[in-house]
Amino acid sequence: MALHKNYKKWDIILVNLDPVKGREISKTRPCLIISPNVMNKHLDTLLVAPLTSALKNYPSRLRTNFKGKPGEICFDHIKSIDKSRIIKVEGSLDNYLRKPVN
Repeated sequence: MALHKNYKKWDIILVNLDPVKGREISKTRPCLIISPNVMNKHLDTLLVAPLTSALKNYPSRLRTNFKGKPGEICFDHIKSIDKSRIIKVEGSLDNYLRKPVN
């Protein structure tokens, strides 16, 4: 787990979200970095939106297809995470989805 890597907005990272409380989204799962690069560079935390393969069609979620699997970006579960929770970088968000995310 690389604490000092220069993570970038739009990276999709594998994150261990446990432990959680209540109805927070859990498990080790891909998350989209949504915090600005200047923040990512200078802080030991990132703002992320978890990805899920459970399709709920909530208005707070955006459909995506990551690594050939349909899913959703869960903006209803945006979290601040410590970089030590990151396992690895899995890829980046497709360009056509960046404007809808913003």
